[in-house]
Amino acid sequence: MLGDTSAAYSAPRLPFAIQASGLSRRRKRSCGRAGEAQLKQETITSWAEIAALVEEHRSEGWLYRGERVGNNDLKPSIGRDGMRARALELSYDPALERELLSEFVRQARPLVPQPPPENRQLEWMALAQHHGLATRLLDWTESIFVAAFFATEAGITYERRFTTNIGNGHYIDVERPIFPVIYGIRGLTRALGDCDPFGLSDVMAYHPPHISPRIAPQMAAFTVHPQPTVPFDKPELVQWTLQIEGTIQIREALDVIGVSPAALFPGVDGLGRSLTWKYKWDRLRKPITPS
Repeated sequence: MLGDTSAAYSAPRLPFAIQASGLSRRRKRSCGRAGEAQLKQETITSWAEIAALVEEHRSEGWLYRGERVGNNDLKPSIGRDGMRARALELSYDPALERELLSEFVRQARPLVPQPPPENRQLEWMALAQHHGLATRLLDWTESIFVAAFFATEAGITYERRFTTNIGNGHYIDVERPIFPVIYGIRGLTRALGDCDPFGLSDVMAYHPPHISPRIAPQMAAFTVHPQPTVPFDKPELVQWTLQIEGTIQIREALDVIGVSPAALFPGVDGLGRSLTWKYKWDRLRKPITPS
């Protein structure tokens, strides 16, 4: 069940009004088994703490990824469990992955106003990823605000834990929230657009040219994964869990600073999503009634 649990609203503080020195995020121990990369974890409880990270990270070359739940492995879509039909007992096939991209290039070329050169497979893969093709790329952004948008867009997810008897034959479902998260990583080697995405030996970062109208406003970047079925986990990876009561305050603060569907998805579709959100939360401009 999805939903936003914010019953009350208070005006969010904006980044330019925040003094980061007065904030402290709760830190958790790194977790992981011996010999494995250990994921650094921190807890964020307010918009102010998200904004403070901008000051903290402003010159360090971070990439961020927002996820609406924090209990999923970081895998690119082509390698995720269930990507292929379980009923047919199909699993990831590297040869078919290459064929999938080749078929996209063949069929998409006349549909793309300025297609990449055919030999620039990584550029084509980035374009395909933006249009919904399963690839070995994982979406990231250079903006923690954009990551916060994608983490909180769908509200808070709740997981049903068990049903309990409260007496007189009445039962209630006991649920717990699965909080959204933001991942951060820095220090990855950059891949160039003419490199072979199928020939890498380690995870690399890729900053694509503006081959889609969404790439610039989303400050988009990708990680390229040589082993798409293996969860991404490096010692430098950080997870910030957004332990918040609801997402309305964060979403409104993002809207005020211009991080909205209309901005991130240029076009009529993004505009429609933005206006629907404003209508839902009573944020449309009120008509002026003549006196």
